[in-house]
Amino acid sequence: DCDGVALVIDEDGDGFNSDEDCDDADAGINPGQAEIPNNDVDEDCDGIALVIDEDGDGFNSDEDCDDADPEVNSEASEIPNNDVDEDCDGIALVIDEDGDGFNSDEDCDDANPEVNTDASEICDGIDNNCDGSIDEDLATQEYFVDQDEDGYGDDDNTIVDCLQPAGTSLVGGDCDDEDADIYPGAEDIPNNGIDEDCDGMDMVSSVHNLSDAVVNIYPNPTKGLINISIEGELNYQCILFDMDGRKIKVDTNCKSLNIESVSSGSYLLKIIDLNSGKQAVERIVKVD
Repeated sequence: DCDGVALVIDEDGDGFNSDEDCDDADAGINPGQAEIPNNDVDEDCDGIALVIDEDGDGFNSDEDCDDADPEVNSEASEIPNNDVDEDCDGIALVIDEDGDGFNSDEDCDDANPEVNTDASEICDGIDNNCDGSIDEDLATQEYFVDQDEDGYGDDDNTIVDCLQPAGTSLVGGDCDDEDADIYPGAEDIPNNGIDEDCDGMDMVSSVHNLSDAVVNIYPNPTKGLINISIEGELNYQCILFDMDGRKIKVDTNCKSLNIESVSSGSYLLKIIDLNSGKQAVERIVKVD
């Protein structure tokens, strides 16, 4: 306008005229300004608002707490007990539900404070020390399975454990573990073909009529004791012979003969009526 003065406009007074200042109303925006990333503002007037997302996970560096790791951002899932704040909430997730001082990644049962990597192994069927083994290095014992619950187990069906399992016994020797009336020491019923007391044989009794009495001899075979039961009146003598005719035992009016000390084999037992001389003879088998 020929007034001798060239018009200069710098409304924000930042030293950059309006023709080069992309926002001449803000002194913090001009070509010499340092760009602030991720704020959607073009501070240095280069036509681009600076955005930094170095790990390319879609989260800019101002909200990504580790912009060098794409697995770490505000929407990542937190992985417990690794000392990493994956979701950028300022806290690395730690899980120790039972409060025993051992995190869930090393505690094999984080609901039981008695189970952790420093616990002592005890006999309870649990991996107390989280080493992958149960009840290891503990004293064990053989237990006999006792299916019929008569207190005696099956010698051929055993369990070795540090703790006695249910349905077992410390005592074996049951010759029929499906019948609670059959076990070592049970009353053996004679002449029924069943070995109730598990001594390897059924008790057999023999009945003889001698004078006016009935003589009952049992068991036979026997491991040592021969019972002689008399029904009626009888004055008698008991004589045990070996098969060569030698006398082994002699007694009068005896109720039993103990032959535990004699060798196994066959013997003859004579019951002699001392009044009439009549006699009953029974072949006895002694077994070990």
